[in-house]
Amino acid sequence: VGEISKTNICLMYINGLTDINLVNEIKSKIKNIDINSLIMTDKALEELILKQKYNPFPLARYTERPDIASISLMKNKVVLREGGEAIRVVVGMATCGISAGARPVLNTLVEEVNNSGLASKVTVSQTGCIGLCQYEPIVEIVEAGKEKVTYVKMDAEKAKRVVKEHLDGGKVVTEFTIANQNA
Repeated sequence: VGEISKTNICLMYINGLTDINLVNEIKSKIKNIDINSLIMTDKALEELILKQKYNPFPLARYTERPDIASISLMKNKVVLREGGEAIRVVVGMATCGISAGARPVLNTLVEEVNNSGLASKVTVSQTGCIGLCQYEPIVEIVEAGKEKVTYVKMDAEKAKRVVKEHLDGGKVVTEFTIANQNA
């Protein structure tokens, strides 16, 4: 999805358990999305599929946990997973993160990943509360086969360095990691 971002979307369901008409409807809606770049992925994808914006009632459930996704599948639900690239960058965008400045960090990460030509191997997405309010804004980088890296107290300039040095250069910017913070 996305003429520029080309974000991979994986649609999962259990054949024979999930209503195939629902599956086909969702496939059709995803195929017909016309957008340049899919940022703020989870909520944006929901809005593009359901054609509703700013609805105060949850119309979809979000999770990073595979056990919760599995339970949903067993309850005849459809699960959508975006990304699939080698590196996943997750920005905490709960109330505390946003008030601490997470939105400019997220925007900078998306811009820098695209400008650096890394969009084919890096997915930038948002999540809810990470649970470490005193360290917001928080950015987690997950790579298959490697330990998760948690960057804390981020800002736009730090985000640029993380893209250049970590995502493009392969070297963790240790001075911004949670392991390098004084308790």
